[in-house]
Amino acid sequence: MIIGPGKYSKDQSIIPEGIALTLPKMFFEDRGWTYADFEKYFERFMQGEDHIWNFKLTNLPTHDVAWAYIIFDGYIQFRANVVMYERNKSKIFNDGPNKQVREFPSANWIILSGPAIKAPYEFPQKGFQGFRYTTKLF
Repeated sequence: MIIGPGKYSKDQSIIPEGIALTLPKMFFEDRGWTYADFEKYFERFMQGEDHIWNFKLTNLPTHDVAWAYIIFDGYIQFRANVVMYERNKSKIFNDGPNKQVREFPSANWIILSGPAIKAPYEFPQKGFQGFRYTTKLF
């Protein structure tokens, strides 16, 4: 199933150009952030091409795509560039709530780079687990 502007499609001939990823409510709650806090942080952090964001996934996409669309608060909020996928890679981050260390042994990752593009219009989208393929949305 592919997300397109205003619709879903099961048409197998559509070649995916992106994927949609949901930031769960728990992501914000664990950090004590509001959606607006994260929006400001992500937009500022992902301004340049040299900034990257690691997003953990259970399963990696089988198609190479150019973009990842970030969903939270019931809307597609941002588009970022897909750099690469990493399979079974352990990572440690020192950016958890209260600066705690977060460890992820043998996880799958999608690496995103900036600049992050804010959605130019409201694009309602319910969240989901995993990812969904998309056409180019904006």
